[in-house]
Amino acid sequence: MNEKVYVVTADGWFEGYGSLIFLVGVFTDKAEAEKAAANEEYANIKEIPINKTFPLEGDKHEAENDYFLGGFCE
Repeated sequence: MNEKVYVVTADGWFEGYGSLIFLVGVFTDKAEAEKAAANEEYANIKEIPINKTFPLEGDKHEAENDYFLGGFCE
């Protein structure tokens, strides 16, 4: 059994500052994820273990973990 998936996201914002990150697909096969990513100009692939929690850590101003999927803030 595959213990990870490949999450494909893409930025759908093309004007000025900011980003709108959308899910394109979730795959157990990296080659399939790469095919899906090839169809999007600003795609990103993240390899993520399954059945695991990724808590956010930080302070009252910002929290994060190792699995940033994309976005923009000022």
